[in-house]
Amino acid sequence: FVNSTSGMWDIATYAGRNVPTIYDIRLKFIPTDNEACKQTITDFGRAAELAAEANTLYAEQKVEESIVKYSEALALFPNNAEYLAGRGQAYIDQNNFVEACADLSQTAQILGVNWYDDLLTVICKAAESQE
Repeated sequence: FVNSTSGMWDIATYAGRNVPTIYDIRLKFIPTDNEACKQTITDFGRAAELAAEANTLYAEQKVEESIVKYSEALALFPNNAEYLAGRGQAYIDQNNFVEACADLSQTAQILGVNWYDDLLTVICKAAESQE
């Protein structure tokens, strides 16, 4: 899919210069005829609804309520990096660096990326001072 869209993307720029960027492309593979997967599919749909509610609450600056919704979604799918990152950001907004460090560290581990490293250094140092 990505290769078929080659040449159709606009290059990210800042102050007239090309800059690196990341764009998520999400593909959902949901089996429709496997009886054993029905509960997981139902849970996945519910978790996605909860995360969407959390995103809306966060955008409305209802940070505490968004954390509750993210936590409910994570109870269904504890290793979902998107939900962890969202809740981690909400924790940052509350100056709860201990929880933010935990969520964002787990996000980086799940994704296998290092672009969180500089941010995690700052957040996790702040977390040490809170403990």
